[in-house]
Amino acid sequence: MIALLLALACTSGPPETMADCAALGDITEREDCRLALVAEHLDDPAAMRAMLAVIPTPESRDLLRIRLTVQDPVRAAPLCKDAETAPAQQRCSQVLGRPHLRSPRPE
Repeated sequence: MIALLLALACTSGPPETMADCAALGDITEREDCRLALVAEHLDDPAAMRAMLAVIPTPESRDLLRIRLTVQDPVRAAPLCKDAETAPAQQRCSQVLGRPHLRSPRPE
């Protein structure tokens, strides 16, 4: 019982910053965490770029750009211009080249 209480006391809340995400050991959890945080700022390209700037590798930054573009092609499109790797540039072009992805989703 005491061990359970100690474990719960040491558990922090959900990640709130990119540094919190970077501290996650599992790479999938880390990338999902980053996606969730940056997606909250889809209406603010400058804020998204600032958040991406703290990610240490171009591959991780580009993965996030692609995932955001797939998730919301209209609001995340400006990020594709910043893609750093050739595969990310190609993938962004593919996503943005499909106009039906930018149309409103049926309710």
